[in-house]
Amino acid sequence: MTGCVEEHIVGPLLAAFTERTPDVHAAVQVEPSDQFADLLNRRRADVTLGPRPSIAESAELVVVPFLRYRMVVVGPPGHPLARSDDIPPARLAPERWLVGSEAVERGSPTGLYFARAKIDPPDVRAFPSDAAALAAVAAGEGVMLALWHVCAGALRTRSVVRLAVRGTPLVDLWHASTLGDGHCLSGASALRRFTTTAEATQAMAAPRRGVPATLVRAPVHATLWHSVARPDAGVARTRAP
Repeated sequence: MTGCVEEHIVGPLLAAFTERTPDVHAAVQVEPSDQFADLLNRRRADVTLGPRPSIAESAELVVVPFLRYRMVVVGPPGHPLARSDDIPPARLAPERWLVGSEAVERGSPTGLYFARAKIDPPDVRAFPSDAAALAAVAAGEGVMLALWHVCAGALRTRSVVRLAVRGTPLVDLWHASTLGDGHCLSGASALRRFTTTAEATQAMAAPRRGVPATLVRAPVHATLWHSVARPDAGVARTRAP
């Protein structure tokens, strides 16, 4: 999974999934989205969550969309363009852009936005998380491309403001991907199917809740799925992260 998925939805999603299937455990690890197809095909991951794997490499994969998301450009309340409409992206190219853990790596939402908008900001500052970057925006340190549902509270209190940049909000989908059902672990296919249920959607939309430490072992940066179960459960085999 990508860093954005790990930060914002994997906790409630995995908590809801393990309540339904307590015999399946998981470890998560963050990886660039352009590596998803290779990770699955080499069986280094059982499930990936985030952008769709490269079409050229995903012919043998099962890929399902599970969450539509929107992203907007936000800045501090005193930003000179706070009251402007239809702002050309080029107007923001000289700005300091703030990003979370995904930075502007290939396939990240901000990296893709810069490419689509044909801008190459000279000053991009990375933070450990989207939440830290958003706090820095509120402190007047720069502008940010942020998930709508993540910054909605800050927009309501006007600690940040939306900048009406042409072409935003950006709307896209996150996908759950596995090998074909005849080739992937049953726990992986169960998680892939679960992501599309109303129960999963409600969990991801609810306030974030953690996952019991006994169920998840997450490295410092976590994002691709490794399903693990008790040896007698017959659901998955243990792999090192």
